[in-house]
Amino acid sequence: GTRIAYAMRGSGPPLLWAPHWVHHLKFASESPIWSPWLDLLSRHHALVRYDCRGCGLSDRDNLDFSFERHIEDLEAVVAAVGWARFVYFGYGSGGATGVAYVARKPEKVERLALIGSPVRGRLARAATPGDIVEAETRLKVFEIGWASDAPAYGDFIAALHMPDASADQMHAYKDLLRLTTSPATALKLLRGYWQADVYDVVRRIHCPTLVCHARLDALIPFEQGRLFASLIPGARFVPLETRNHVLLDSEPAWLQ
Repeated sequence: GTRIAYAMRGSGPPLLWAPHWVHHLKFASESPIWSPWLDLLSRHHALVRYDCRGCGLSDRDNLDFSFERHIEDLEAVVAAVGWARFVYFGYGSGGATGVAYVARKPEKVERLALIGSPVRGRLARAATPGDIVEAETRLKVFEIGWASDAPAYGDFIAALHMPDASADQMHAYKDLLRLTTSPATALKLLRGYWQADVYDVVRRIHCPTLVCHARLDALIPFEQGRLFASLIPGARFVPLETRNHVLLDSEPAWLQ
């Protein structure tokens, strides 16, 4: 009963992009952060992307944000476009969702590509009480800062994602945060993603896989990317020489 908005762009082999969760089908296409990704991915492919539940043009109210629902949303988008087989590209939180989908329906995914994706979310991999306190503190900062007019909060959130972004890129990212979803939904989404754990599922993936991860990612530890690649037979792991979790077309790592 939840409506998920999706869009298609370009022509060629089918490619499904599960973007970073801060994504809005309409405004992302105008964003200096995500429009270069759109141009790149649709240059030689029929690209489908979608807004996750609670975000963008998808339904936003009275929703269940469990990990299982995210997998069902992905299944619904695939069914709607009618693809028999496609390449899956998961960015950040889209990685775990995609891996869970591939494990269930390996015949559907020809190749898998992941960037900045954790095997275990921040809360799932918390090993000490201090780790849990840090995670909960970050969530509280997000909750307060999302709707605050104080620049420091927005700067903190954007800097975690893109510490080396320009002032214009930081401003564009902060604007997109507020356009994408509400503070309450953002917290529910983050908590759900941070509780996700696909360690056992990853071992069932056997399609050709590319895993990329920023070497100095402040959001998702580099070792999570390395772990992802180590658990998938034959996967290729590419370290990205950047501090940015959200890769920008203005930095050298974009050319990797």
